[in-house]
Amino acid sequence: MRSASILRKFSVWISISLLGLANCMQSADEDVFAEAEQLILEQNWEEAGSKLKGFLLLNPEHAGGHFYLGRCYLNGKDFQPYMAEGEIRTALHIFLRTGKKSPIERFPDNYFEFMCHIESAKVALNTIKLLTEQGVPFSQMRGLVARMKEHSAEAEKIMPNSRDLRDLNAIISSLESGVWGDLSRPARREGQPISI
Repeated sequence: MRSASILRKFSVWISISLLGLANCMQSADEDVFAEAEQLILEQNWEEAGSKLKGFLLLNPEHAGGHFYLGRCYLNGKDFQPYMAEGEIRTALHIFLRTGKKSPIERFPDNYFEFMCHIESAKVALNTIKLLTEQGVPFSQMRGLVARMKEHSAEAEKIMPNSRDLRDLNAIISSLESGVWGDLSRPARREGQPISI
């Protein structure tokens, strides 16, 4: 009888210890995410990306981690369009699948979804810039402009009066109307912004 009592006490102690360990690990993960978010705000893309990769290994369903990692691939020294687009799409997919709750505390729910579309449009825009630098004729980039328009239309459903959306639509209009000309040549006027 006494050994059963000791066994029950030991089981309770193990259970409490495991719960405490789990809480510590969750707290540590939250700290890593907060550190990565601060690095994002400081535009330290490479260090933030490194932290986020480790964070996502332990938290693969964290939409905010995927969103921020996508931004790192988009804005870092070594632009990686497929990785950026993949991470942002993953973030949006997880967000939609888990009830449209923003994983980033400072973002309202609808703003997170909106920004996923804006950032995806930026991936297409930066891909256009990269291809332009490589001498690819603009006529071969129309699909990227179409993708920008699709993301713009989705973003407009969420926040139709946003400045980010107006800026994106101005860039799309400029690309479509040829104001920037054939982007395989540097036809951009001095001082005209090319990114949003």
